[in-house]
Amino acid sequence: MLNTIATRKHALKQKVDELEDTLLQLKQQLQKEREAEQHEAIDHLEEYLEQINNKYANLQGFWKILRKEISELLPINSGKK
Repeated sequence: MLNTIATRKHALKQKVDELEDTLLQLKQQLQKEREAEQHEAIDHLEEYLEQINNKYANLQGFWKILRKEISELLPINSGKK
């Protein structure tokens, strides 16, 4: 009887160890998935920031041309009346 209890106890311990190992592997896999998602999100963020930088550069160029055009159309009298 003691041998049977010890055997069952040992079998349960083995199952618990196996489940803990499986859980550890699943946690590691989940962590890798999260890291992959983060890297993908960072890549998309970099693409988005590049688009924003391009739009900002275009806007700066547009304003520069606009100021030049306006100054040519409406010359400001430089202090002379």
